[in-house]
Amino acid sequence: MFKKSLFLILGLLCFTLNSNHKAYAEINNQDGSIMNLNPDNIHPLTKECIIGAAKLQSIDPRVMLGLLKTEGGYIGAEVRNPNGSHDLGPMQINDSAWLQKIATAHFAGNRSLARLALKNNGCYNVYIGAYVFRTYLDEAHGKYSDAVGFYHSHTYGEKISYEKRFAKNLLSLFGKKEWKNNEKKYM
Repeated sequence: MFKKSLFLILGLLCFTLNSNHKAYAEINNQDGSIMNLNPDNIHPLTKECIIGAAKLQSIDPRVMLGLLKTEGGYIGAEVRNPNGSHDLGPMQINDSAWLQKIATAHFAGNRSLARLALKNNGCYNVYIGAYVFRTYLDEAHGKYSDAVGFYHSHTYGEKISYEKRFAKNLLSLFGKKEWKNNEKKYM
């Protein structure tokens, strides 16, 4: 229940950070499609967003940075996967796994608005990414390496490959000394 409450709160938090809050996008009343994205709602990914998202989910911010580097996403990203799903925004949130849940919780079920927010609002995307990672960390009973792998895939070979890329990226971001001091925590 507490985790569900945090998920709902983070949606409200991300959309109230902007005091100039206007409609996220114009919706065509005839078919419900998105006509215009409000440019005021395209937000960069900031250090404050990463730290806030990590803190809210009790995740080390360095792990978030490692995931961001490993995912390789960016504002506006919509990367098609071989299975037909798409990974959205900086944290590459998978639409088939998460879009309906996000749309229901934060956008009154409107998947188009949820997709736009995940693609174009870096802060919102990283808060959702932190929630997704926390979900997998809980599933892995606190074992970071498994949670990191689950963030990408539950298929064993893909999971292990992703864990190795993540470790390499974490090492490149923070150096050997930092890695050695925290290796047991992350792997």
